[in-house]
Amino acid sequence: MKKKLFFLLLSISILIGVGDRLYAQVVSINNVPGTKIRNTDGYEGIEGSPYFNKDWLSGQVVLVSGKEAKMDYLRYDMLEDKLLFSDDKKQAEFAFAEPVRAFTIRGAVFQNNFPSIGDFTTASYYQVIGKGKFSLLKKEANTIGERTAYGTPAIRYFKKNTKYYIYDGKKMAIVKTDSKSLAEALGVKKEDIEKYAKENKLDLKNDAELKTVFENFSK
Repeated sequence: MKKKLFFLLLSISILIGVGDRLYAQVVSINNVPGTKIRNTDGYEGIEGSPYFNKDWLSGQVVLVSGKEAKMDYLRYDMLEDKLLFSDDKKQAEFAFAEPVRAFTIRGAVFQNNFPSIGDFTTASYYQVIGKGKFSLLKKEANTIGERTAYGTPAIRYFKKNTKYYIYDGKKMAIVKTDSKSLAEALGVKKEDIEKYAKENKLDLKNDAELKTVFENFSK
């Protein structure tokens, strides 16, 4: 009897302890709930950064429920394709309890819920470069590469792969940032794009200037 009572009390204490630890992992900032995640110690020793913004920056988020919130400390992990937030101490990272539909950091707007294409799903975030009859999207995906030199240890580094897409409201298509590819995607003449870019001194390899060209021909 005493042994059964001992194990019963032990089980209750374990459950209470686990409950306390789980509860301690939950946080709410600006009425936006989140759960604490492990610090990214796994990134140590890898050259470069997996983040869109290495430092914590303020921004705006829109959750799938439609709720909007301003957050003081946001950071977008491009390797995991996840938006994280922190408290004012910036010593811990939190994942959003409710999925994020869109967010803005450093003037850049990111959004998901686009059709799947290649390795990307409807949960993948894209930077919205321009909008009109079509949407011009940019995807910077991080992977971990490795380079070696004879007689030295392998060096791991974050490798960025950037692609652009056109979304027509139904499907996604890869597009290059040149006049020919844009013209084919938008259904206009290549010469018209080249003329407009030249007259306005716009570089299609610059996102801000690419946006101007794209929106002019995507009305």
